[in-house]
Amino acid sequence: MNGLEDAKKLLVEIFSESGREFKGGEWHADYKLNWDEEYTARLLPLMESLSRAAEAKERGDRLMLLVALSRSCVGFMDMHDFFYDLNDDFKRLVLDEAMKWPEIPEDYKYD
Repeated sequence: MNGLEDAKKLLVEIFSESGREFKGGEWHADYKLNWDEEYTARLLPLMESLSRAAEAKERGDRLMLLVALSRSCVGFMDMHDFFYDLNDDFKRLVLDEAMKWPEIPEDYKYD
């Protein structure tokens, strides 16, 4: 597993093994996007805002610091939304009765 694109392919492959056609538009995440590129596109502005916040703190510029922190909040929320959609889709796969998952024994050791 090298990235989020691999995770997307894994989800689609597992779902397709149930004999159903995967239709990306019926899921929360956007399956037309490259998830690795989308992650980077969302992360870079957040990191820029955090860097500007650190710079503003160093300079004692409280106005710039406030704006940079506010934009950081927006960036964190954007990252949250991105991962929330991915989580919803993986949870949907796990809870899908058509997948006919086995019962997990109480004594099952994952690690």
